[in-house]
Amino acid sequence: MGSPRRYTPVLLLFIALLSLPALLPGKVSADTDYEVLENLLRSGNYAQLEARLAPLIERTPEDAGLLFLQGQMLAGKGDERAAMTVFTRLSKQFPDAPEPLNNLAALYARTGDYTRAEQTLKAALKTHPGYAAAHDNLETLYMIKAARLYREALEPEQRKKEQQDLPSLTMVDSEQLMRASEEPGREAEAVSASSNDDLVGTVRAWAKAWSSKNIKAYLSYYAQGFRPSQGMSHREWAAVRRDRLKRPRFIRVKTRRFRVRMLGAEYASVIFLQSYESDRFADTIRKHLMFVREAGEWKILHEDIIR
Repeated sequence: MGSPRRYTPVLLLFIALLSLPALLPGKVSADTDYEVLENLLRSGNYAQLEARLAPLIERTPEDAGLLFLQGQMLAGKGDERAAMTVFTRLSKQFPDAPEPLNNLAALYARTGDYTRAEQTLKAALKTHPGYAAAHDNLETLYMIKAARLYREALEPEQRKKEQQDLPSLTMVDSEQLMRASEEPGREAEAVSASSNDDLVGTVRAWAKAWSSKNIKAYLSYYAQGFRPSQGMSHREWAAVRRDRLKRPRFIRVKTRRFRVRMLGAEYASVIFLQSYESDRFADTIRKHLMFVREAGEWKILHEDIIR
């Protein structure tokens, strides 16, 4: 007998209002027993939960906690479209809150609409830039994009053999709520870097070549089939990078908080925090690099900034 399916339901707004009142200041009925409703949700007793929710929502249609529970229930039942309607309504009702947008993005991703999922997560981060749940989901989304690029690179017969379970975006539940507003990277250091020393070491060596302004060494970390962004050819991109490495008097690049995902034996995806400093500019961003193994060495095939 297999293990029961585990759902990661949306955060319970009632608890959100008690714990993080600045995030989602909605109306919640004081006489509603949310614990009973949440227990029905967690046990998967959707029929009984729906029977209890319907009259409550009819009586207090602006009760944000009830609407969140309704969205959780619909998502748990697999009715993504109806759940999207609920969370879209909540996102309009509470335009400054990241929670409805975070969970709406998770539903978009579940239905394969990764473009809208990315746009919605970025909208969530505009409301609350430090919202870790949305940061984590955005990182996961880039992992999914890398996995899809990997599959596109395979021959049709190989694709059949390389059936991959893509990671999924999560909805924040009440147990995660107290951590939901922290900065991302809480668990990033826990990624098993020991099993991915080559990849982490390659990223650090790449950053060292960049910091030393060693253009030849820096460019050597990119694959022959590297895909530049913004529609540039490899030659155009290399010329731009040479110019940008030459101009500053000094460059310092530091990398940390690695998150590694292997994509078969020859491809890998790495997300990390990158701090850049020069006499002209300084910033800290999250960077995504997709690697391919060439002649036994890891080379960068694709590069993204996670904004």
